[in-house]
Amino acid sequence: IVNDGDDAFAAGFGALDPTYNEDGGLIHSRLTPQYTDMVAWFKGLFDNGVLSKEFSVMKKTQAEEAFKTGRAASYARSIWWDKEFEDSIARTQPDPEILNLHLQGPSGDDAISLETGVSGGYYISKKVPEEKVRQLLKYFDYTASDEMMGFAYYGLEGIHHTVVDGQKVLTEQGVKEVNTTSKGAGVLAYSMWGKVESASGSKEYNDAKKKAVEIFDQVGKVSPFKYSFSNTWNDTWPKYENEWKTMVTKAIVGQITMDDYRAYVDKLNNLPEIKQAYQEFAESYKAFNGE
Repeated sequence: IVNDGDDAFAAGFGALDPTYNEDGGLIHSRLTPQYTDMVAWFKGLFDNGVLSKEFSVMKKTQAEEAFKTGRAASYARSIWWDKEFEDSIARTQPDPEILNLHLQGPSGDDAISLETGVSGGYYISKKVPEEKVRQLLKYFDYTASDEMMGFAYYGLEGIHHTVVDGQKVLTEQGVKEVNTTSKGAGVLAYSMWGKVESASGSKEYNDAKKKAVEIFDQVGKVSPFKYSFSNTWNDTWPKYENEWKTMVTKAIVGQITMDDYRAYVDKLNNLPEIKQAYQEFAESYKAFNGE
C-alpha cells in the first residue's frame, strides 16, 4: 500500500473518482472516504494473515524476490515482466502461470488504474549553453523514434534478439543486457503494448496476454491527480506525507483503530492550506476538462 499497486486498489474502491468536500474542493484521492475504506480492507487482509507482516518495511527488491521465488502470491508490476518472472518461479515450482487479475471493488468499481503515457521528466540547467541545449533536444527527438524504441526494447538482431513468427524474441544475451536501464537512455515513442509484450515470450504467449488485458483500457481509470495541479498542495503535502503513511501502517497493523485513522484524515482535510489546495485542484480539473 502507498506504493506499487496503490492506485489500482484505490480505483477498485472508487477513490480515483472525483470526490468533493462541502466547499466544492476536489479532495485528494488518498484522503477520500473511499481510500479510508481501502485501508480498512487492507487491515482485514493483515488480520487474516494474507498481507505480509513485514509489508511496511519490505523494499521493492525484496517484494519482487519473494514473488520470483514463489513465496508471494501476488505482486503489482508491468505485465512485460510476466514471462521473466515465470521462468524464475519455474526453478522452484513446476509450470507456473502468472494471472493478470481483473479485480472489482465492493461497489463494482474496476481495480485498474491507467497511466497517462508520460512519466517523469528531464531537467536541463539554465547554465548549459544554448547550442548544447539544442543538441540535447535533438538527441531526445531521436530517442523518441520507433527505430530507437525498438533498439531499447530488443537490442540488435542476431545478438540480442531473433525474429520468430514475425516477432522479436530476446536471446540469452538479450535477456541479460536489455533491461530498464536500456529503456531509460532517453524518451521513447508511444507503444500501446509496450508494458505488456514480453521480449522473451513467444507470439502465442504475448497474443494471449494482450487478449487477457485488452479491456483494461476501456474500464480502467486515470487518477485526476495525474493531471490536476495545486501549488498549495505541492508546498503543504510534503510536511504531512510521511506522517500520513505512518498512520496508514498503524491502522493496518492495529496500532491505532480505524476510528483513530478517520479522525486523523478529518484533521488533515480541515487544515486551511489543505482546503485551499482542494480548491486549486478543482479549478485545475475543470480547466483540464474544458468546463
